[in-house]
Amino acid sequence: MTPTKKPIVILGIFVADTAYRADRQPKMGETILGHSFVLGPGGKGSNQSVAAAMAGGNVHIITRLGNDAFADIARATWAKARDTFSGLSHSEGKAVAILADGNVVGGKTVTGGSVTIPTPAAIVTIGLPYETHIETLEINAPQQETLLDK
Repeated sequence: MTPTKKPIVILGIFVADTAYRADRQPKMGETILGHSFVLGPGGKGSNQSVAAAMAGGNVHIITRLGNDAFADIARATWAKARDTFSGLSHSEGKAVAILADGNVVGGKTVTGGSVTIPTPAAIVTIGLPYETHIETLEINAPQQETLLDK
């Protein structure tokens, strides 16, 4: 029997951080206008939750979210740090190929419409494996020099 991971419970906040772009860095005490900005996830509680989950922890965060675009960013961020992926009932009982954060995860079969990988990952592609056979063809370009002729 595999031991159950003890839960990690974090009480904290999520904030949407903004990073502004400007043509130059402001001087001490100077305010300048930016020409663009990027929104990203932040907040100590949220950042700790994501880091702990990506390290393999069984994480729960206690926080309060609104019903707006910022809450959507929070949910999307937290959804990235996971190890179980559902919605795979169309592949029930089949062995699947998995690429998780650039690493191949082998030996997984869809059970109950889901699959669990050993380490939480943010970017995961799951599909049926296939083999490709590649055959090079002879270049046929009459009266033209090719790289093969050099």
